[in-house]
Amino acid sequence: MFEEFEPQGLALLAMTGESSGVIERFMEDTPMPYPVGCGDKSARAYEVGGIPHAFLIDHKGEVVWHGHPGGGNWVGMLPKLLGQAQDAGPTWDPGERPETLAKAVEFACAGRMKDAIKAAERAKGDDEVAATTFLADLGACVERRLERAKALGEEGCYFEATEYLMMQAGAFKGTPHAEKFEALRTEWIRDKQIKALIALDKKRVQADDDAREGEADKAAKSLEKLLREVEGTTLEGSVEAALARAKASR
Repeated sequence: MFEEFEPQGLALLAMTGESSGVIERFMEDTPMPYPVGCGDKSARAYEVGGIPHAFLIDHKGEVVWHGHPGGGNWVGMLPKLLGQAQDAGPTWDPGERPETLAKAVEFACAGRMKDAIKAAERAKGDDEVAATTFLADLGACVERRLERAKALGEEGCYFEATEYLMMQAGAFKGTPHAEKFEALRTEWIRDKQIKALIALDKKRVQADDDAREGEADKAAKSLEKLLREVEGTTLEGSVEAALARAKASR
């Protein structure tokens, strides 16, 4: 499983309360393809009651599943989560492509989408099919990211969504794709109701950041107050979830 998903960005870390000496001797006979942390106190921190116990953490640092890893339920969640992680930033990893597209791949992985498109256009003379496929896949990436922003908006998370749209518009600056991201952001900030939700959602994001930085009590108080403000809006569910995470991390 790790070998299958590691190229797509999966990181796996095993933790144990055993000493390093015990683990080193074990790994001499049973090599592991991922790192193993020794002598830690993570079981207490994560309130683990039985071993083995696994935690699946998304790209935002949130626990999206935990339980006995033997059931395999979590494996089915990986493709979607890894896809979301890859589309979370301004870069795009096209995966393996023909050598003729090496520069286009390099630029895409660096978030220089305008240069990636130009390089792919130039490559059409050497391999039109591969270059056309690259550009089509890049277009599909744009559509996925637009849908991601819209999905955040449907949850009332408009501040997070508008920040995401600005980041994507910056990555695609100088291309028609950038106009799509900017058009959606502009539509939202001109809507009075959405503009109000943007301001409220900014408070949720700040509280989430506080919780991740170890200020769970401060975050919980802010979110409890915010929950009263967003009652009856599409943001209510996201604030409830953030409050639950903050309380769990105390």
